[in-house]
Amino acid sequence: MNKKLLSLNLITILLFNLISLSYANIIEYQEQNIELTDRLYSYFETKTNYSEITTDKIYFLVYGKVTNVFGKDSKGDLLCKTESHSYGTEIICNRNDKNKTYYFNLNFLVLNSIKRKNNGFEFIYDIGIREPIKDLKINVKLPETYVLKSENNSVLSPPNAEIKSTGRSIILEWDIKPELGKTYTFKIPYERVVKETNNINLIITIIILISLIIILFLMYIFKKTHSKKIISILVEDEKKIIDAINHFGDGCKQKDVVKYTNFSKAKVSRLIDNLEKRNIIKRERIGKIVKLYILDESLKQSKD
Repeated sequence: MNKKLLSLNLITILLFNLISLSYANIIEYQEQNIELTDRLYSYFETKTNYSEITTDKIYFLVYGKVTNVFGKDSKGDLLCKTESHSYGTEIICNRNDKNKTYYFNLNFLVLNSIKRKNNGFEFIYDIGIREPIKDLKINVKLPETYVLKSENNSVLSPPNAEIKSTGRSIILEWDIKPELGKTYTFKIPYERVVKETNNINLIITIIILISLIIILFLMYIFKKTHSKKIISILVEDEKKIIDAINHFGDGCKQKDVVKYTNFSKAKVSRLIDNLEKRNIIKRERIGKIVKLYILDESLKQSKD
């Protein structure tokens, strides 16, 4: 049954080719820009320049299911319709511009032109040459973060593509001098590489977090060690001065320190002189008021 259906399709396509050959239509240049996706459909933009055309309608055959057709020529938007067949979809548009030389473009989606295969995707597309075409250019753009599959069983066809990159996407280009009546098959296997990138980013993030934790831990150890060293060189009376400033908070008055320690004014003044000379505390005079500040951050404690 499948063989009979295939034979019928081939005969139908041959008849279309023979009908097309009866028209004196010559395409000077045709460009097909194809944008692939990971959603099993592809975007098409075609540009066709006829050096000679004798028909009032233009016909564009796609071997696949087509939707969202939009056409335009030099006179404006084209009135287009689609005819579905077992072998594909015929796009038929009424020409606005009736000149012998003619340019138009078509935009459409081709459904089910992409299949999932071996943890990736494969784009398969046939182009049948029903009219004489002097130059045919095919440009296929892969989705961002996708590359051509490199496995031995993944074959790019035709193999002579020129491979380019925009920096974000890979583009395959073919320049063809097509033979009338021949069908060209394009096969493009591709796969996503973003998983590897995500793994690298995850590793980098983990390394950065671990580094930050280590740095913070070392800073904490340094502060504790430094604080112990400073305290170890302070005599008991000097420690009481530091305790008093921490009790009242930075900027406390010297007279409050005197009350807190029960030392004489002269003794407090002498102790503060010694601590100030070693850059442990700072004394600030505002008129008759003397305020005290701890300079060494490791000796500061939150106020009770």
